[in-house]
Amino acid sequence: LTGHDGEIYSTKFSPDGQSLVSGSFDKSIYFWEVYGECRNYNVLKGHKNAVLHLEYSVDGTELYSSSADKTAIKWDLHANTIGRRFRDHTGIINCCHPARRGPPLLSTASDDCTARIWDTRTKKSSIIIKHNAAVTSVTFNDNASKLFTAGLDNNIYCWDLGTTELEYTMKGHKETITGLSLSPDGNYLLSNSMDNTVRIWDVKPFVENESDNGREK
Repeated sequence: LTGHDGEIYSTKFSPDGQSLVSGSFDKSIYFWEVYGECRNYNVLKGHKNAVLHLEYSVDGTELYSSSADKTAIKWDLHANTIGRRFRDHTGIINCCHPARRGPPLLSTASDDCTARIWDTRTKKSSIIIKHNAAVTSVTFNDNASKLFTAGLDNNIYCWDLGTTELEYTMKGHKETITGLSLSPDGNYLLSNSMDNTVRIWDVKPFVENESDNGREK
């Protein structure tokens, strides 16, 4: 697939598996057919710097992007336009991830050492979670009651969004964690790191007398 004028930082398949979307250093987002000639059939432009991360909504009607321009965007794919732009971060936004279900929430992770939660119907972040280092990856748990974050300090944190308190920490990676992904059943978290390892963490709710599976309270 050719068309971008710079490095490609993120790709995602659409929920129906018919399309592939890619975000690039060239500030653009390309859409590709998965089957047949795999042609580029759409381009979105709106960021002023590199597009670093892309995520579809569960139903595939919206796309979320985060950028080195310090903003995240919700794209309306039916209208092929920007639905909303999110601007509160003061540093590069490395990652964004929408909630699977419940209220229309978006999480973002930034070099400004914060993760933020947004109600995508508004322009301002509703929750700010401060860290001691840049945050490089973020994702919700299955019902969006908790948030997983990771970054330059090599740890994964689980935050209770009801209280914004740290619930537990998962340690094991030796270098910056660059990605987090929740399993379809919500029981496991996949992390990849610059230490050349990929790890799977058991993030099922605590059950008394069971092993903590690497978690530290």
